[in-house]
Amino acid sequence: MTSCCFLGHRNAVLTSAQQRKLSALLQYLIVERNVDAFAFGSRSTFNSLCHKTVTALKQIYPHISRKAFTCSHETCTLQEDVDIVTSYRRFTHLEMEILPMDEEIYHQPPDKSSRYSYILRNRAMVDYSQYCVFFYDKSNRNVRSGTAIAYRYAISRNKLIYNIAEM
Repeated sequence: MTSCCFLGHRNAVLTSAQQRKLSALLQYLIVERNVDAFAFGSRSTFNSLCHKTVTALKQIYPHISRKAFTCSHETCTLQEDVDIVTSYRRFTHLEMEILPMDEEIYHQPPDKSSRYSYILRNRAMVDYSQYCVFFYDKSNRNVRSGTAIAYRYAISRNKLIYNIAEM
């Protein structure tokens, strides 16, 4: 198994050109680098966009899988449960985006409730992956952001990094 994770700023806004480059990059990773597993976190527009892109590519490459890395207070919707969750959402009138996954990888950090649990989850995603696709705006001066911390961690682990913000 060859895997890729996605990490990016919570409110990332990609241009149309960056979205096209993301799609082309993911096709390259699937076809040329044999990536067959994609790891997703939560709570970012970049994560949601990557999920939509991978889900569309799954129609062409059905062997690829979407894996949700969740913390103790999170959950995901597995593909087989999408109809149930969609019905529940309609019944309760809840506005929530459903990102169906093929597998959930529950990450249990020692500190279950703090911001640090996300940092540890992001590290687990980087450790799991050979490739890391980021949306990391290096001009953002917040060196304590989860994305900045994960980016530095991926560099320290010698991961192959693609930063969509620089493409």
